[in-house]
Formats: sequence, structure tokens, C-alpha cells
Amino acid sequence: MITANSLFNIEAITNILEQKCTAGLGLIGGKMGLALFYFTLPPEYHQRGYELLDHISDHIMEVDNASFSNGLAGIGWGIEWTVQKEFLSANTDDILQDLDDELYKKLVYAYATHISLSDGSLSQGMYFTSRLKSRNFKTHRFNQVVHQESIFLIVEEIAEALSTESGKLEALLEPGKAAGYNTLIDIAQSLLFFSNLSSVNLKYVLINETIYYIIGFIEKFFETAFKYLSDPRAYAACVYLAYAQYYTGDRYNFDIWKKRALLHFDQIIGNVNFSITDLMEDSGYLCAAYTFSLYGWAVASERKDAAALLDTLVQDAADNESIHADLLLQSVIYQMLQCVDPLNCKAFSSDILLMR
Repeated sequence: MITANSLFNIEAITNILEQKCTAGLGLIGGKMGLALFYFTLPPEYHQRGYELLDHISDHIMEVDNASFSNGLAGIGWGIEWTVQKEFLSANTDDILQDLDDELYKKLVYAYATHISLSDGSLSQGMYFTSRLKSRNFKTHRFNQVVHQESIFLIVEEIAEALSTESGKLEALLEPGKAAGYNTLIDIAQSLLFFSNLSSVNLKYVLINETIYYIIGFIEKFFETAFKYLSDPRAYAACVYLAYAQYYTGDRYNFDIWKKRALLHFDQIIGNVNFSITDLMEDSGYLCAAYTFSLYGWAVASERKDAAALLDTLVQDAADNESIHADLLLQSVIYQMLQCVDPLNCKAFSSDILLMR
């Protein structure tokens, strides 16, 4: 849990977030994300989280899309999270039944046009994975079947997109091919999503096949295409890509994947100087992904170089309070999405993320 001593001024940060993150109701940059942030703070801040949840409930009919970043899927994921963490006492099968039905129909009748976490296949995957983990009393078998079938369909959709969409991954290995940061982040988040499916005990051979396929791509990418990168944001996305490999190795107890990921991390920081201005220029998502992955390195592998790089990033942001606050909020949300629990994560009370 974030403690009162973890941040230089929690009040200052929450004031900034109240100004920037209350225009919409969504998870990323909206009231749902802000509510979850309050629940990671000490108990005296939780009441504001409940007030935001009440507001979301009163205005939910105003949300006109089902995306994860600012639509119903993200809000539903947030509701499931608050119930599973026992901040709310409710039956999410009752609350989210209509959303389950709507998203299931979207899966059955049409492929997503992309795989992004914002509003693509991963968006629906994160939602249905959280629903499958629900702890409702006497969950109806029909609901479980819908959630499992939805995840199977999403797994197939992502696997097909990565392997057959114009040779998507292989094309990134071609000499002179500049991999974009959005593509690299999509790949990293796909790997994290697939590796986290081990927590719901789904026995589907395509899950492991895709994990091995992505890990194989990562190895080839750092051997070949990495040297062609020029965009600093793409380098930052590589940190996230390497972290996804490390995280997956940790989940599956494959030390070789963890060791290789650490070598990739050394390769990145040995070649690149990162700038907060460069990282924030086009994409707050990227900055959150980069911050989260550095955060993960520092915690999981206790690497001082990762902690130092993260500290430099935070220091660079200190003069711009809006970026400062956004970094924190988005990093919290990313940790929640990747199952690094901010309520139990030691790094939240460590010196790694001190907001000086």
C-alpha cells in the first residue's frame, strides 16, 4: 500500500489528479481510475474513492462505448477489482451481467480490428479474465462458460493477429524495419496477458504455443532489429517488452527467460539515454508502460540500475506536476492490470518511487 511517507505530498498529487482525471468516467485518466487510485492510499482516502464510484453509478448510462481505456469494459474491470479486493460487497454477476452479454456478442459476431489494450482484443481479454476470477457465491455455470469461452475466442484472435496478420512479428525482424512503440507495447501486453492466464487454470494449448512464439520473437528482435531503432519511445517500449519476458519467466519458473530478459535490459540501458520529454511527447500510455516496467525490474530483480533509471525519470518529471501525477496514476493502473498488486507490493513503500 502507498503509505503517507511514500510521497512528498499526497494532497498535492490528488489535487492535480482531481483536476485532470474527472472529466470522464473511464479507467485510464477518468473517474474509475482515480477511484482505484484512492483505494491504494491509506484508509483515510478511501471515502473519496467511494464517492467517485457512486458518481459513476449515477452516470453510467452516459458512457457510449465499450472500450477498456474510457468505456464500459474498463469500468466493469474496475468494479470487479474493488469487489475482489473487498472494498465493495456486491455480486458482480448481477451488476455486470448486461456488460458480459454485450461484450460476448461483440466477440462472437465480429473480430476486433486490432489487439490494443485500449479498445482491442486485449481490452476484452482483461475484462473477461477478471470476471473469471470473480468470487461470487454460487456463480451460475452459464456465466463461467461464457467467461471461459470468451477468453478462448480472445486467445485465438490475438494469436492469429500476431502470427498471420501480414507476418506481423516476422516483418519486424527485417533489416531496416523500424518497429513502432505501439506495436512493441501491444506485443508486450499480449505476452503479459497470456502469462497471466495461468492464474485462471485454463487448459488450452494455444496459450503456451503463443507464449513460446512471442518469447522466440523477443530473442530474435534483440539479436537483429533492435539495432535499427531510432525513436527513443521505441527504445522505451523495448524495456516493457523485456520486462514482459522477465515476468513470464517468473510466472512459469523458467530462469533462462529471466536471465535472457536481464541481458536485454542491459542491452537497452547500455545504448539509450531516456528523456521524460521524449517519452511524454505523444503517449501517456507509453510513459506509464515504461515506468511500470522499470518499477517491475527494480522490485522483481532488485536491480539498482533500474531503480536509478526510474528515479531519474521521476526527478525529470518533478518540475511538471501534471506529468508527475499522471506518471503515478497510470503506473498504479498498469500494475493492477498486470496483476502486480499495489496493495501488497513492497515497492510502494520503498524508496524506488519517492516523489521528491
